[in-house]
Amino acid sequence: MLVAQAPLHVGGIGGDEDADLALATDGQGRLYIPGTSLAGALRGWLERHVDPEDEKTLRKLWGYQPKEATADDQGQASRVLIEDAVISSEVIAEVRDGVGIDRGTGAAAHRVKYDRAVLPRGTEIPLHITVEVAPDDDPKVFPALIGMVLAELCAGRIRLGAAKTRGLGAVQLTEPKIRRQTLNTPEGILAVLADGGEKEDWTTIAATVTPSTRGCRLDITVDWEPVGPVMVKASHDGAAAGMLPLTSAADEEGRLSFVLPGSAIKGALRSQAERIVRTVCPDLQPTLPEKYLEQIDLPLITSLFGTCGKRDESSTDENDRTPLSGLGAFAVEDCFARDARFSREQWRSVENAPDDPALRAALDVAQLQTVQHAYHVAVDRWTGGAADGQLYTVLEPHAIAWEPLRFSLDFTRLPDDEREPALALLLLVLRDLADGRLPLGYGVNRGMGAVKVTGITLDGQGMDKLDPPLDEHYELTLTGIEDLSADLCTTLGKIGEKWNAWIVNTASAAMAGLR
Repeated sequence: MLVAQAPLHVGGIGGDEDADLALATDGQGRLYIPGTSLAGALRGWLERHVDPEDEKTLRKLWGYQPKEATADDQGQASRVLIEDAVISSEVIAEVRDGVGIDRGTGAAAHRVKYDRAVLPRGTEIPLHITVEVAPDDDPKVFPALIGMVLAELCAGRIRLGAAKTRGLGAVQLTEPKIRRQTLNTPEGILAVLADGGEKEDWTTIAATVTPSTRGCRLDITVDWEPVGPVMVKASHDGAAAGMLPLTSAADEEGRLSFVLPGSAIKGALRSQAERIVRTVCPDLQPTLPEKYLEQIDLPLITSLFGTCGKRDESSTDENDRTPLSGLGAFAVEDCFARDARFSREQWRSVENAPDDPALRAALDVAQLQTVQHAYHVAVDRWTGGAADGQLYTVLEPHAIAWEPLRFSLDFTRLPDDEREPALALLLLVLRDLADGRLPLGYGVNRGMGAVKVTGITLDGQGMDKLDPPLDEHYELTLTGIEDLSADLCTTLGKIGEKWNAWIVNTASAAMAGLR
């Protein structure tokens, strides 16, 4: 069973009256995860992490179709069969808003607004995989590769569905069970009919083959606390309170909590990164384009944060692993309020409270005493009084403890010449976040969203592949650069040199383009 550690979206072609991007449903109207989505995610992870010499084995396991078929090589079907995963009917889908921010006005970009239906955190997804092993195959190779996938699923490092770098798609495998069924002997067939086959320990299978290529990855944890009210606005209004904080299922019991979605956090970080790049390379976009997608199309930014998919069709090498435009290398998790947990019925009472006394009573029942019903009004510039029809209220969460912000940077999705500059740019964004220059959430220009960073932890994997190589673990207390080790300062200096070289090369290319 896969358990969703974050909301999950796998889209379908059916309509949804509540969301532009609907969830996939089967012929009986049940929510489900297609086997193609599951197989694609598992195969994609293996392709990125196995050694190049295992490519033929991987192709034989998952099947392939050559671009130019010959009489001797017509491809083959996959040896892996993955069933569709039907979701329990008790799951209540949630709706997440998405909006693009115009880089010129700071408001919502024209025609870049959508709603996405998601399966909530805690959703259980049944996973059923069958691997066919022929008599002439090595009996250990295929199970070992599948065991590697199961190990990564148990560790929660393989994501499913859409918006994987914006807080969605994290899943974790629980209590996997494996049975080996021998179907080419009478004894094996009888054993299968008797008890389903021979039970095997998946950890033993996973240990039989260890890939030498583990990739290069940096996980970042930012401990923080709100200075004032911090929230992301929900898409709907309440009865007494006009603007409500966004909530989402926070645990397997289905209780709700306030949430800063990964899309909102990543959007704030991306905007700051764009400001930095535009500052150091002002000739990249001398005039801001009108179209939103052209505004955010900047060197290094698209590789780091992602863009619309653009596949390079010129390559004829089936084993070409050059990163493609599209999915970004930088991923952000949803951030939930730590000490605010309430049932759906309690929050529904808050939303439907008809007046202030009923709203206060509903908040007290949900143990949300620090949530304030704040009144705001626009002032008429002529009379000096309240403008007609411009009174609004916001339900503001105050003094709420939040989980740490969690980011990850997958260097394997970056071109080799952009790895160190991308890391330098990300460190500059983290510096601005730590210095209090980067508010999060709703109403950041009206006194909300201010955060105080109390510590940053960097945990790497395969960081020796960088130039210069980095250690696997750092803890930054943010008390000053004088507290950093001499070795770390030297390493950061070398990364800074790569950043400066990227600026010079990018600026030169921009000037050449202008000429």
